[in-house]
Amino acid sequence: MLCGMASTLKHARVLVTGLGRSGERIPLIEWLLSQGAHVTVADTRTAESCAPLVRRLHERMKKSARDGKEYQNLQARCVWSFGVGAPTQKRGLVVRTAADEVRLFYAHRKGPVVAVTGAHGKTTAAVWAAHLIGNAIAAGYTPDRSLFSVVDQRGKVVVAELPPVVADACPSRATIIRVGASGDLAGYDEEAFVMRWGRHNLAAGYAAVAVARVAGVSDARIAARLKALPEVSHRQEVLYRSARRIVVNDTAATTPERGVAAVERWGGPTTILIAGGEQCRAGYAAWAAAVRANIRKTNIILLTGAATRDMRAALGSWGVGVRAYDSLAAAYAAAQRRAGVYVASVVLFSPAAGIGEAFTDVRERGQQFSALVEERS
Repeated sequence: MLCGMASTLKHARVLVTGLGRSGERIPLIEWLLSQGAHVTVADTRTAESCAPLVRRLHERMKKSARDGKEYQNLQARCVWSFGVGAPTQKRGLVVRTAADEVRLFYAHRKGPVVAVTGAHGKTTAAVWAAHLIGNAIAAGYTPDRSLFSVVDQRGKVVVAELPPVVADACPSRATIIRVGASGDLAGYDEEAFVMRWGRHNLAAGYAAVAVARVAGVSDARIAARLKALPEVSHRQEVLYRSARRIVVNDTAATTPERGVAAVERWGGPTTILIAGGEQCRAGYAAWAAAVRANIRKTNIILLTGAATRDMRAALGSWGVGVRAYDSLAAAYAAAQRRAGVYVASVVLFSPAAGIGEAFTDVRERGQQFSALVEERS
């Protein structure tokens, strides 16, 4: 519950429960301190496990402070509590949930905001909407694209990417576009769009167009800018392209459904698929059917993990003999060797599984894959 909302945060006492698995709340804490608040950060993890995130916050504070005295002041107004539940705070603000963050953002955002929500495609829709608008910025819950990194930016439209579970926390005045199956592309050739971005991205394209219209962009300008949409990091992102090879990073595919979309778009007789990992409770029957239809058995490379065991079960006898590797580096090296057999090939990294303990978050998994591609291309 977010209580005690104040028009000014100077001298306010704020309790923030949790830094986020990979530091998603660091920009929030930094912003609260910049507003003059006294912040207590309570995290149930140990001080040792949180140390890298704390160092990251202090690095950001040092960078933003005008001098050493201001940096010391920021430090003095930030109190840490580790390894226990959140301390009791009877007065001031308490930020416990993502919904609390959304309410705080809208309460202090002075410029225009259009929110995008949906089960899938909201990140792509937000990034594309910002491109279509031009004078806009996409923001959400990742440390590098936080709502609280843009809350004070004036003169730009913020396209806020919100999970469905927190969209209801937006104030009644908020404009919210939901990524869905219906819409249009402002007169742009839909088949040309599908050829370039895949049919699974149509819903994101529709939502991006709807957001741009809300922001006052004409259909003619939207259609013109649709011709040059940007790649979206970690979402079927082409990292490398040559006459002989294309390498695609789809690390954001954390479910079988998203893995199916990637396999159907990029699959073929010379496509090498790297898949597998941890933490996925969904069934893999549809994923296995798509893989059997689009990928040669000899071109499947798996990463070890609980989800991988489910993948093997779904592939059945057809998948017997497919090898799994303990590291992403080893899996990519195997993919490179296999790709070398063909005159032209695609290496598709689409895990269709979660990250487990091997990576801090999906971004880190994608960054590690990107680094491997850059190093070995």
